[in-house]
Amino acid sequence: MHILVINCGSTTVKLRLIDSRQDTVVLDGMADLEQLPATLVLQLAGQTIRLQLTHNSSADALRQLAEWWQTRPDSLPLDALAHRMVHGGARYHDPLPVTADTLQVLQALTYLAPLHHPPALSAIAAAQANFAHLPHYALFDTAYYRHLPEQALTYAVPQQWREQYGVRRYGFHGWSHQHAVRAAAQLLQREPTDLRVISIHLGGGASVTASRFGQAIDTSMGMTPTAGLPMATRCGDIDPMIPLYMQQAGLSADEIDHALNHASGLMGLCGSEDMRTILLRAQQCDPSATLALDVYCYSIRKYVGAYLLALGGADAIVFTAGVGEHSPAIRQRVLGGLEELGIVLDAHSNAATAGDHAVHHKASRIAVLAVHSEEEIEMAHSLSHFLQGEAACQQST
Repeated sequence: MHILVINCGSTTVKLRLIDSRQDTVVLDGMADLEQLPATLVLQLAGQTIRLQLTHNSSADALRQLAEWWQTRPDSLPLDALAHRMVHGGARYHDPLPVTADTLQVLQALTYLAPLHHPPALSAIAAAQANFAHLPHYALFDTAYYRHLPEQALTYAVPQQWREQYGVRRYGFHGWSHQHAVRAAAQLLQREPTDLRVISIHLGGGASVTASRFGQAIDTSMGMTPTAGLPMATRCGDIDPMIPLYMQQAGLSADEIDHALNHASGLMGLCGSEDMRTILLRAQQCDPSATLALDVYCYSIRKYVGAYLLALGGADAIVFTAGVGEHSPAIRQRVLGGLEELGIVLDAHSNAATAGDHAVHHKASRIAVLAVHSEEEIEMAHSLSHFLQGEAACQQST
Protein backbone atom coordinates (compact mmCIF):
# COMPACT_ATOMS: atom_id res chain seq x y z
CA MET A 1 0.00 0.00 0.00
CA HIS A 2 1.00 3.61 -0.56
CA ILE A 3 0.14 5.74 2.47
CA LEU A 4 0.60 9.49 2.83
CA VAL A 5 1.59 10.23 6.43
CA ILE A 6 0.83 13.75 7.65
CA ASN A 7 2.63 14.98 10.76
CA CYS A 8 1.49 18.51 11.55
CA GLY A 9 2.84 20.75 14.29
CA SER A 10 2.12 24.35 15.20
CA THR A 11 4.89 25.68 12.91
CA THR A 12 5.69 22.81 10.53
CA VAL A 13 3.97 20.38 8.20
CA LYS A 14 5.75 17.12 7.39
CA LEU A 15 4.52 14.84 4.61
CA ARG A 16 5.83 11.45 3.59
CA LEU A 17 4.45 9.01 1.04
CA ILE A 18 5.43 5.51 2.18
CA ASP A 19 5.41 2.26 0.24
CA SER A 20 4.47 0.09 3.21
CA ARG A 21 5.29 -3.16 1.45
CA GLN A 22 8.96 -2.22 1.27
CA ASP A 23 9.10 0.33 4.11
CA THR A 24 10.49 2.93 1.70
CA VAL A 25 9.88 6.66 1.31
CA VAL A 26 8.57 7.59 -2.14
CA LEU A 27 7.94 11.29 -1.49
CA ASP A 28 9.31 13.46 1.33
CA GLY A 29 7.97 16.94 2.03
CA MET A 30 8.13 19.69 4.62
CA ALA A 31 6.90 23.25 5.05
CA ASP A 32 8.22 25.61 7.73
CA LEU A 33 5.25 27.87 8.42
CA GLU A 34 7.39 30.43 10.25
CA GLN A 35 9.26 31.33 7.07
CA LEU A 36 8.00 34.27 5.02
CA PRO A 37 6.91 33.35 2.48
CA ALA A 38 6.49 29.71 3.42
CA THR A 39 7.43 27.02 0.90
CA LEU A 40 6.48 23.37 0.71
CA VAL A 41 9.67 21.54 -0.29
CA LEU A 42 9.20 18.08 -1.82
CA GLN A 43 11.85 15.46 -2.54
CA LEU A 44 10.91 12.92 -5.21
CA ALA A 45 13.25 10.53 -7.03
CA GLY A 46 16.25 12.82 -6.54
CA GLN A 47 14.31 15.92 -7.59
CA THR A 48 13.52 18.93 -5.42
CA ILE A 49 10.15 20.60 -6.00
CA ARG A 50 9.31 23.91 -4.29
CA LEU A 51 5.69 25.01 -3.97
CA GLN A 52 5.33 28.53 -2.60
CA LEU A 53 2.38 28.87 -0.23
CA THR A 54 -0.14 31.68 -0.52
CA HIS A 55 -0.89 31.50 3.20
CA ASN A 56 1.35 30.23 6.02
CA SER A 57 -0.93 27.37 7.03
CA SER A 58 -1.17 23.60 6.92
CA ALA A 59 -4.38 23.99 4.92
CA ASP A 60 -2.58 25.84 2.14
CA ALA A 61 0.30 23.35 2.17
CA LEU A 62 -2.11 20.46 1.66
CA ARG A 63 -4.04 22.35 -1.01
CA GLN A 64 -0.83 23.04 -2.91
CA LEU A 65 0.20 19.39 -2.56
CA ALA A 66 -3.15 18.18 -3.92
CA GLU A 67 -3.00 20.54 -6.91
CA TRP A 68 0.57 19.49 -7.72
CA TRP A 69 -0.42 15.83 -7.34
CA GLN A 70 -3.24 16.16 -9.86
CA THR A 71 -1.01 17.79 -12.49
CA ARG A 72 1.54 14.97 -12.55
CA PRO A 73 1.23 12.84 -15.73
CA ASP A 74 2.64 9.85 -13.84
CA SER A 75 0.31 10.37 -10.87
CA LEU A 76 1.70 8.85 -7.71
CA PRO A 77 -0.26 5.94 -6.24
CA LEU A 78 -2.09 6.71 -3.01
CA ASP A 79 -4.33 4.36 -1.01
CA ALA A 80 -4.90 6.14 2.30
CA LEU A 81 -3.82 9.06 4.48
CA ALA A 82 -2.50 8.64 8.03
CA HIS A 83 -2.66 11.56 10.43
CA ARG A 84 -0.41 11.61 13.48
CA MET A 85 -2.29 12.40 16.69
CA VAL A 86 -0.29 12.72 19.89
CA HIS A 87 -2.95 11.48 22.31
CA GLY A 88 -5.54 8.72 22.09
CA GLY A 89 -6.39 8.72 25.78
CA ALA A 90 -7.01 5.42 27.52
CA ARG A 91 -9.48 4.16 24.91
CA TYR A 92 -8.11 4.70 21.41
CA HIS A 93 -5.20 2.58 20.24
CA ASP A 94 -5.97 1.21 16.78
CA PRO A 95 -6.00 3.44 13.69
CA LEU A 96 -9.27 5.36 13.78
CA PRO A 97 -11.16 6.08 10.52
CA VAL A 98 -11.81 9.82 10.32
CA THR A 99 -15.55 10.47 10.04
CA ALA A 100 -17.87 13.19 11.30
CA ASP A 101 -18.42 11.15 14.46
CA THR A 102 -14.77 10.32 15.11
CA LEU A 103 -13.76 13.94 14.53
CA GLN A 104 -15.84 14.76 17.60
CA VAL A 105 -13.90 12.09 19.49
CA LEU A 106 -10.59 13.59 18.42
CA GLN A 107 -11.73 17.07 19.36
CA ALA A 108 -12.82 15.80 22.78
CA LEU A 109 -9.28 14.49 23.41
CA THR A 110 -7.77 17.95 22.89
CA TYR A 111 -7.68 18.63 26.64
CA LEU A 112 -5.03 15.90 26.94
CA ALA A 113 -2.81 17.47 24.25
CA PRO A 114 -3.82 21.16 23.96
CA LEU A 115 -0.66 22.16 22.08
CA HIS A 116 -0.59 19.28 19.61
CA HIS A 117 -4.18 18.37 18.73
CA PRO A 118 -5.47 21.71 17.30
CA PRO A 119 -2.91 21.90 14.44
CA ALA A 120 -3.38 18.18 13.73
CA LEU A 121 -7.16 18.64 13.53
CA SER A 122 -6.71 21.60 11.18
CA ALA A 123 -4.51 19.45 8.95
CA ILE A 124 -7.11 16.66 8.92
CA ALA A 125 -9.83 19.09 7.81
CA ALA A 126 -7.60 20.43 5.03
CA ALA A 127 -6.54 16.96 3.90
CA GLN A 128 -10.13 15.74 3.78
CA ALA A 129 -11.10 18.75 1.67
CA ASN A 130 -8.29 18.16 -0.82
CA PHE A 131 -8.16 14.35 -0.83
CA ALA A 132 -11.87 13.74 -0.33
CA HIS A 133 -11.98 10.51 -2.34
CA LEU A 134 -9.48 8.71 -0.09
CA PRO A 135 -9.83 7.16 3.39
CA HIS A 136 -8.25 9.05 6.28
CA TYR A 137 -7.07 7.53 9.57
CA ALA A 138 -5.90 8.99 12.88
CA LEU A 139 -2.90 7.17 14.40
CA PHE A 140 -1.94 7.78 18.02
CA ASP A 141 1.49 8.22 19.58
CA THR A 142 0.12 6.65 22.76
CA ALA A 143 -0.92 3.42 21.01
CA TYR A 144 2.38 1.64 21.64
CA TYR A 145 1.72 1.83 25.38
CA ARG A 146 -1.64 0.07 25.33
CA HIS A 147 -0.17 -2.93 27.20
CA LEU A 148 1.53 -1.05 30.03
CA PRO A 149 0.98 -3.04 33.23
CA GLU A 150 -1.14 -1.46 35.94
CA GLN A 151 1.83 -0.85 38.23
CA ALA A 152 3.58 1.13 35.48
CA LEU A 153 0.66 3.28 34.34
CA THR A 154 -0.95 4.02 37.71
CA TYR A 155 -0.09 7.13 39.72
CA ALA A 156 -0.56 7.05 43.49
CA VAL A 157 -3.16 9.83 43.48
CA PRO A 158 -6.77 9.89 44.70
CA GLN A 159 -9.09 7.41 43.01
CA GLN A 160 -11.35 10.21 41.77
CA TRP A 161 -8.43 11.76 39.87
CA ARG A 162 -7.70 8.47 38.16
CA GLU A 163 -11.28 7.51 37.31
CA GLN A 164 -12.95 10.86 36.62
CA TYR A 165 -10.07 12.82 35.12
CA GLY A 166 -7.99 10.09 33.49
CA VAL A 167 -4.84 10.83 35.52
CA ARG A 168 -2.36 8.07 34.61
CA ARG A 169 0.77 7.42 32.59
CA TYR A 170 0.12 7.36 28.84
CA GLY A 171 3.57 7.58 27.23
CA PHE A 172 4.63 9.31 24.01
CA HIS A 173 7.12 8.96 21.14
CA GLY A 174 5.43 5.60 20.63
CA TRP A 175 6.10 5.36 16.90
CA SER A 176 9.79 6.09 17.42
CA HIS A 177 10.17 3.50 20.17
CA GLN A 178 8.19 0.91 18.21
CA HIS A 179 10.46 1.44 15.22
CA ALA A 180 13.56 1.23 17.43
CA VAL A 181 12.51 -2.26 18.56
CA ARG A 182 11.84 -3.36 14.99
CA ALA A 183 15.14 -1.89 13.78
CA ALA A 184 17.02 -3.63 16.61
CA ALA A 185 15.49 -6.95 15.60
CA GLN A 186 16.61 -6.44 12.00
CA LEU A 187 20.17 -5.51 13.00
CA LEU A 188 20.44 -8.45 15.39
CA GLN A 189 18.68 -10.82 12.96
CA ARG A 190 16.10 -11.78 15.55
CA GLU A 191 12.37 -11.29 16.01
CA PRO A 192 10.98 -8.33 18.01
CA THR A 193 9.03 -10.85 20.07
CA ASP A 194 12.34 -12.40 21.15
CA LEU A 195 13.97 -9.23 22.50
CA ARG A 196 14.17 -7.11 25.65
CA VAL A 197 14.95 -3.57 24.47
CA ILE A 198 15.66 -0.27 26.18
CA SER A 199 15.08 2.43 23.56
CA ILE A 200 16.30 5.99 24.12
CA HIS A 201 14.72 8.72 21.97
CA LEU A 202 16.81 11.88 22.22
CA GLY A 203 15.64 14.81 20.13
CA GLY A 204 13.96 18.06 21.11
CA GLY A 205 11.78 15.82 23.24
CA ALA A 206 13.41 12.90 25.02
CA SER A 207 12.13 9.65 26.47
CA VAL A 208 13.17 6.12 27.41
CA THR A 209 11.00 3.03 26.95
CA ALA A 210 11.40 -0.53 28.16
CA SER A 211 9.98 -3.14 25.76
CA ARG A 212 9.69 -6.84 26.43
CA PHE A 213 9.01 -9.16 23.48
CA GLY A 214 7.60 -6.40 21.27
CA GLN A 215 5.44 -4.67 23.89
CA ALA A 216 6.18 -1.60 26.01
CA ILE A 217 6.16 -2.32 29.74
CA ASP A 218 7.27 1.12 31.00
CA THR A 219 8.23 4.55 29.73
CA SER A 220 9.62 7.78 31.12
CA MET A 221 6.97 10.21 29.83
CA GLY A 222 3.77 10.36 31.79
CA MET A 223 0.30 11.84 31.49
CA THR A 224 1.94 14.56 29.41
CA PRO A 225 5.18 14.74 27.38
CA THR A 226 6.72 16.99 30.05
CA ALA A 227 7.57 14.11 32.40
CA GLY A 228 10.69 11.96 32.45
CA LEU A 229 14.04 13.10 31.07
CA PRO A 230 15.10 16.75 30.95
CA MET A 231 14.66 17.78 27.31
CA ALA A 232 15.51 20.72 25.07
CA THR A 233 13.07 23.04 26.85
CA ARG A 234 10.94 20.74 29.05
CA CYS A 235 11.86 20.11 32.66
CA GLY A 236 11.30 16.35 32.92
CA ASP A 237 10.80 14.83 36.38
CA ILE A 238 10.64 17.36 39.21
CA ASP A 239 9.14 17.47 42.70
CA PRO A 240 5.38 17.83 42.04
CA MET A 241 5.10 20.52 44.70
CA ILE A 242 7.43 22.89 42.84
CA PRO A 243 4.67 24.37 40.59
CA LEU A 244 2.51 25.04 43.70
CA TYR A 245 5.50 26.62 45.41
CA MET A 246 6.08 28.89 42.41
CA GLN A 247 2.38 29.75 42.29
CA GLN A 248 2.56 30.83 45.92
CA ALA A 249 5.61 32.90 44.96
CA GLY A 250 3.40 34.88 42.58
CA LEU A 251 3.58 33.13 39.18
CA SER A 252 0.37 32.47 37.25
CA ALA A 253 -0.60 29.06 35.92
CA ASP A 254 0.25 30.19 32.37
CA GLU A 255 3.67 31.45 33.48
CA ILE A 256 4.42 28.16 35.22
CA ASP A 257 3.25 26.18 32.18
CA HIS A 258 5.49 28.24 29.89
CA ALA A 259 8.48 27.89 32.22
CA LEU A 260 8.19 24.10 32.55
CA ASN A 261 7.58 23.44 28.85
CA HIS A 262 9.51 26.20 27.06
CA ALA A 263 12.18 27.58 29.42
CA SER A 264 13.41 24.54 31.33
CA GLY A 265 15.47 21.47 30.42
CA LEU A 266 18.72 22.27 28.63
CA MET A 267 17.50 25.80 27.97
CA GLY A 268 16.93 26.38 31.66
CA LEU A 269 20.26 24.88 32.65
CA CYS A 270 22.56 26.67 30.22
CA GLY A 271 20.54 29.00 28.02
CA SER A 272 20.69 26.81 24.89
CA GLU A 273 18.67 23.89 23.57
CA ASP A 274 21.11 22.99 20.76
CA MET A 275 23.11 19.93 21.81
CA ARG A 276 25.92 20.69 19.35
CA THR A 277 26.39 24.13 20.89
CA ILE A 278 26.26 22.72 24.41
CA LEU A 279 28.87 20.04 23.67
CA LEU A 280 31.18 22.67 22.14
CA ARG A 281 30.74 24.94 25.14
CA ALA A 282 31.47 22.05 27.52
CA GLN A 283 34.69 21.30 25.63
CA GLN A 284 35.64 24.92 26.29
CA CYS A 285 35.05 24.37 30.04
CA ASP A 286 31.81 26.35 30.23
CA PRO A 287 30.43 25.35 33.68
CA SER A 288 26.73 25.78 32.85
CA ALA A 289 27.05 23.66 29.69
CA THR A 290 28.96 20.99 31.63
CA LEU A 291 26.22 20.96 34.28
CA ALA A 292 23.53 20.68 31.60
CA LEU A 293 25.25 17.64 30.09
CA ASP A 294 25.78 16.06 33.49
CA VAL A 295 22.12 16.47 34.47
CA TYR A 296 20.89 15.29 31.05
CA CYS A 297 23.06 12.18 30.81
CA TYR A 298 22.73 11.22 34.47
CA SER A 299 18.94 11.21 34.11
CA ILE A 300 19.15 8.92 31.05
CA ARG A 301 21.61 6.66 32.86
CA LYS A 302 19.25 6.31 35.84
CA TYR A 303 16.38 5.26 33.57
CA VAL A 304 18.59 2.71 31.81
CA GLY A 305 19.48 1.22 35.20
CA ALA A 306 15.85 1.14 36.31
CA TYR A 307 14.72 -0.55 33.10
CA LEU A 308 17.49 -3.13 33.25
CA LEU A 309 15.92 -4.19 36.55
CA ALA A 310 12.34 -3.92 35.25
CA LEU A 311 13.17 -6.13 32.25
CA GLY A 312 15.43 -8.50 34.18
CA GLY A 313 18.28 -7.63 31.81
CA ALA A 314 18.31 -6.48 28.20
CA ASP A 315 19.28 -7.78 24.79
CA ALA A 316 19.72 -4.32 23.27
CA ILE A 317 19.92 -0.65 24.14
CA VAL A 318 18.92 1.53 21.21
CA PHE A 319 19.67 5.24 20.72
CA THR A 320 17.46 7.06 18.23
CA ALA A 321 16.30 10.54 17.06
CA GLY A 322 18.61 13.46 16.29
CA VAL A 323 20.85 13.47 19.36
CA GLY A 324 20.65 9.73 19.99
CA GLU A 325 21.63 8.83 16.45
CA HIS A 326 24.21 11.54 15.79
CA SER A 327 26.04 12.14 19.08
CA PRO A 328 28.78 9.65 20.01
CA ALA A 329 29.69 11.89 22.96
CA ILE A 330 26.23 11.55 24.52
CA ARG A 331 26.19 7.79 24.02
CA GLN A 332 29.59 7.57 25.72
CA ARG A 333 28.49 9.78 28.62
CA VAL A 334 25.36 7.70 29.15
CA LEU A 335 26.81 4.18 28.90
CA GLY A 336 30.53 4.61 29.56
CA GLY A 337 31.97 2.69 32.52
CA LEU A 338 29.21 0.08 32.67
CA GLU A 339 31.37 -2.91 31.75
CA GLU A 340 30.36 -4.77 34.93
CA LEU A 341 26.75 -4.61 33.72
CA GLY A 342 27.76 -6.17 30.40
CA ILE A 343 27.67 -2.91 28.44
CA VAL A 344 30.88 -2.18 26.51
CA LEU A 345 31.04 0.48 23.80
CA ASP A 346 33.46 0.26 20.89
CA ALA A 347 35.16 3.64 20.36
CA HIS A 348 35.54 3.21 16.61
CA SER A 349 31.96 2.03 15.99
CA ASN A 350 30.54 4.62 18.36
CA ALA A 351 32.26 7.40 16.40
CA ALA A 352 29.88 6.76 13.45
CA THR A 353 27.09 9.34 13.33
CA ALA A 354 24.62 8.15 10.68
CA GLY A 355 22.81 5.05 9.53
CA ASP A 356 21.59 2.09 11.56
CA HIS A 357 24.62 0.44 13.14
CA ALA A 358 25.99 -1.30 16.23
CA VAL A 359 28.20 0.73 18.55
CA HIS A 360 29.07 -1.96 21.09
CA HIS A 361 32.31 -3.94 21.47
CA LYS A 362 32.32 -7.64 20.68
CA ALA A 363 32.86 -8.27 24.41
CA SER A 364 29.57 -6.54 25.28
CA ARG A 365 26.84 -8.87 26.53
CA ILE A 366 24.20 -6.28 25.66
CA ALA A 367 24.02 -4.92 22.13
CA VAL A 368 24.12 -1.12 21.82
CA LEU A 369 22.68 0.28 18.59
CA ALA A 370 22.15 3.67 16.95
CA VAL A 371 19.21 3.82 14.54
CA HIS A 372 17.47 6.50 12.52
CA SER A 373 14.02 7.40 13.81
CA GLU A 374 11.45 6.47 11.17
CA GLU A 375 8.15 7.37 12.77
CA GLU A 376 6.30 7.86 9.47
CA ILE A 377 7.45 4.49 8.13
CA GLU A 378 6.30 2.85 11.35
CA MET A 379 2.91 4.56 11.11
CA ALA A 380 2.46 3.44 7.51
CA HIS A 381 3.58 -0.09 8.40
CA SER A 382 1.07 -0.26 11.26
CA LEU A 383 -1.82 1.18 9.23
CA SER A 384 -1.15 -1.22 6.38
CA HIS A 385 -1.10 -4.15 8.81
CA PHE A 386 -4.35 -2.93 10.40
CA LEU A 387 -6.11 -2.55 7.04
CA GLN A 388 -5.02 -6.00 5.92
CA GLY A 389 -6.45 -7.42 9.12
CA GLU A 390 -9.71 -5.55 8.58
CA ALA A 391 -9.96 -6.86 5.01
CA ALA A 392 -9.30 -10.43 6.17
CA CYS A 393 -12.07 -10.14 8.79
CA GLN A 394 -14.53 -8.86 6.19
CA GLN A 395 -13.71 -11.73 3.83
CA SER A 396 -14.16 -14.30 6.57
CA THR A 397 -17.63 -12.97 7.38
